[in-house]
Amino acid sequence: MRELEAQVAVLLKRLQELEGRQAKNSHTSNQPPSQDKPWQPKSERQKTGRSSGAQPDHPGNTLKMSAHPDHTVHLPVTGHCELDRVWWRVSSV
Repeated sequence: MRELEAQVAVLLKRLQELEGRQAKNSHTSNQPPSQDKPWQPKSERQKTGRSSGAQPDHPGNTLKMSAHPDHTVHLPVTGHCELDRVWWRVSSV
């Protein structure tokens, strides 16, 4: 009976080791991507042949600066510089 219990303990330990190894891939360990399982799909998206980002014939939507704005807002300079000095006390170097 003890022999069977020892075998079960050994087999359970081996099962846990194999399940842990199966869960590892290049994203969850230091394995190279070439060691990933071949049946795991990389992406569900279909290739379209276009490059990512804006396409060459896209006109863009850049806002132009106005020569005569309706109003301006002057914001105070606040904070500290790298030397932990208040900005308005920092003299030009």
